[in-house]
Amino acid sequence: NIPRIAINSSDPKLRFLAVQWIGEENLKELRANVEKVLASEPMTGDLFMACLASLSMLDGVPPAEFEKAPPVQHVLPIVKDSKRSASLRAIALRMLPSSLKELDGKLLGELVASKDEGLRREAVRTLGLSPIPEREALLRTIAADESLDVNLRADAVAGLAPVDQRAKLNEATRDLLLKLVNGKETSLAIEALRSLRS
Repeated sequence: NIPRIAINSSDPKLRFLAVQWIGEENLKELRANVEKVLASEPMTGDLFMACLASLSMLDGVPPAEFEKAPPVQHVLPIVKDSKRSASLRAIALRMLPSSLKELDGKLLGELVASKDEGLRREAVRTLGLSPIPEREALLRTIAADESLDVNLRADAVAGLAPVDQRAKLNEATRDLLLKLVNGKETSLAIEALRSLRS
């Protein structure tokens, strides 16, 4: 069986084609193989999406429906699973809408505390667009922490811009942004100025 052989390849391009084939031909007996690829490394964004699309097709979802939005039921468990690789969790997080109620302060706080820089940055970016009440406090903590990577802090500062253009910054956020504008780090000053201007 060609798809069964190709899906076990170490080459992500071959695995991508096999995963696609399995979904398009509705080879339900190979579903476990697709799920195994979804949990494996190396993972690319394209391979991740192919796995999700294939699993959706195997579940009977028409391809046109999948293209509207990736299925949360396959993506969210990956984000929540601390045993999964950080890079896979970051790819999965990027595909979820920041307004998803399951992306609460507790989960985003855990992701921001990750040791993996890629996952941390993706969590901060998600937090910047999130409607959760803890959003500004979490972002302020990251932006103010001089022990953190300057790029992560800049992402947090950018996230402090009001989500609603008519909204006003709260006093603690405004004070921090003004402090950063006058600070030593140019990239933080630029992002702080942008956030103040919003």
